[in-house]
Amino acid sequence: MSLPTKAKVVVIGGGIHGLSTAWKLSETYKNQNDIVVLEKKDTAAGASGIACGVVRNNYFQPAMRELMAHSVSKFGKVIQKLLNIIRLDICKYLQR
Repeated sequence: MSLPTKAKVVVIGGGIHGLSTAWKLSETYKNQNDIVVLEKKDTAAGASGIACGVVRNNYFQPAMRELMAHSVSKFGKVIQKLLNIIRLDICKYLQR
């Protein structure tokens, strides 16, 4: 596949951050090749691919707690869209 010669947005990295950024941007940019994701290897070949797949909210720093609470609230809003695209197992646990 050849790369387009121009794009409105170029996202560098095909991990969870890059792909989720491109996905969110796709709500605004609707034309083919408006958004291009560049990845040096395979999708999620770096840290995203070796992570355990857990979304957690047990950070001890106040700023991280706020960020994760915000992220979890956003995650809940897109869960149905994700279920149509990927296999996703949802579980809950309590940590003391």
